Amino acid sequence: MTINLVIGNPEWLWPALGVGVALLVLLLYREWGNREIGALPSRMAAALLAVASLVMLALEPAVEREREGGSGILLTDGYQEWQVDSLKEAYPGIRTYRYIKGKSLPVPGSLRKLFVLGYGPEPYDRWQFDSLGIVFPGVEPPVGFTELAYPGQVQLDQELHVRVHYRNSGGGHHLLLRDPGGNSADSIRLGGASEGTYELRTVPKAVGDFRYSLAARDSAGQVLQEGPLPVRVRPRNTMRVLVLNDFPTFETRYLKNFLADSGHELLVRSQITRNRYKFEFINRDPDPIYALTDDILSGFDLVIADRAAYTGLSAASRGALETRISEGGLGLFIQPDDAYFRLPRRLALFDFDRNPDPGSLPGSASGPEIEKYPYTLTGPFTARGIEWSPGVSVGVVRPYGLGRVATTWLRETYPLVLSGQEDRYRLLWTSLLNEVVQGSQQTAAWEAQTTIPRVDEPFRFRLRTAGEVPQVVNSGGARVPLRQNVLIPTKWEGTDYPVKTGWNPLRLPADSLPGFRYYVFEEGDWHTVAASRRLVANRIAFQGEEQVSATVTEYVPVSPLWFYAVFLLGMGWLWLAPRVL
Repeated sequence: MTINLVIGNPEWLWPALGVGVALLVLLLYREWGNREIGALPSRMAAALLAVASLVMLALEPAVEREREGGSGILLTDGYQEWQVDSLKEAYPGIRTYRYIKGKSLPVPGSLRKLFVLGYGPEPYDRWQFDSLGIVFPGVEPPVGFTELAYPGQVQLDQELHVRVHYRNSGGGHHLLLRDPGGNSADSIRLGGASEGTYELRTVPKAVGDFRYSLAARDSAGQVLQEGPLPVRVRPRNTMRVLVLNDFPTFETRYLKNFLADSGHELLVRSQITRNRYKFEFINRDPDPIYALTDDILSGFDLVIADRAAYTGLSAASRGALETRISEGGLGLFIQPDDAYFRLPRRLALFDFDRNPDPGSLPGSASGPEIEKYPYTLTGPFTARGIEWSPGVSVGVVRPYGLGRVATTWLRETYPLVLSGQEDRYRLLWTSLLNEVVQGSQQTAAWEAQTTIPRVDEPFRFRLRTAGEVPQVVNSGGARVPLRQNVLIPTKWEGTDYPVKTGWNPLRLPADSLPGFRYYVFEEGDWHTVAASRRLVANRIAFQGEEQVSATVTEYVPVSPLWFYAVFLLGMGWLWLAPRVL
């Protein structure tokens, strides 16, 4: 059997040893001087034991011992009383503790098994559970809104899509989307289903920071739940667009008309025969373009090219185009065909795999569905989908140096116009082109990572900028520390702790760089959505019971009476020996 001793006062080790050695030398010198008395070895041993006992009394040694750890119950929001009663019946004497977010876990260190009831802890508190065996049975999701998805920033006249998941506790409920003035913008009457996913939409008509709202009402019109929807509406930007076509198509014709009607400057070059082109100049001076150079491309914000025109560019023109995208922030949108998705990455700028069931873009009540190409995105890792509405992908985009490159899955979109769906067509292409142009023109791009910020809780964000090391300042004038991405040096991450509700700014001291505003919600806003998300995250984090040791190590101090006894015996023999020998 191995006994492990630890020192209770390690900071006294060297002083105690120093004093002990000096005292031992003094005692041994004294006993050596009286060696004619006899029993010298026993007297020296007694001196050694007496000094060692004094040293151990100062150091307070303890013995390491293992014993079975205890169990406890942690109560979080949403717990059920019947769960507590069942555990107390199965584990007599088990203690309960109350979780308070942002505070230290109120459980003793001797606990080894913890039953977490309710929705579970906040993500930023989960690290405190790493050394415990966690059992998380979970509960039913709350009644009401359990999921919410909508863009926090849209362009003027761009449709605002709000998608929610709602658990219905009774019949006759309906959802109501209201604009900043409190007027009804859209509504949905729910059927008899116990829960479902619903989508509401509206089109902002003014630029600024606004607060829409979404409410659930019962059949009598009583508000059951209501929450704010903060939205930033940006002005519509005028773009300088170069359109390259291998030959004129209906798709390009209707896209050209949409861009022209929106006030953008267009130069359309369509190839008629080899080395012969037809040019159209809309909202700009006539100035034909044959070869692409950096000087020419510097006069445009966006290039739209079909696959044949793009792959047919000369090596010099393609090199100038790629250089202008990566170094000048130009945007490129490629109109695909079936052959485009089979190109190598150096030409397609994306990686694709065939998808036998690509689906289609759902149509409206009176509009057609739009067929998709049967492919799916596989790379590069910086690419992502372009969503027209939550869960509906219409294209892909990726950063390319300072600019962006994008394409679409959709085969032909002009049938929307032919069927009278001009608004859907306009909103679709606004969603596609905004992704490639806005990212190219921005010198600093912000992205919120925390979806429901609250006061005194961490708000995480990402910042992408190609400039020097950015310095972010919050609403209180304090600098926010940033962490740079190892693989993408232009990407930074930071965490702010807001102190007030409403709109909170983050800014970069440089006047030329855009700032960022995020909305901090009241404590009760969207509490069911936050609880539902927390429940799902904790179920994943606490899958099963954590495999940790069932025993707890404790240190039991050695009783000082043993050292006092040895000291008295040793000093007693040193006193008694000269008198009896």
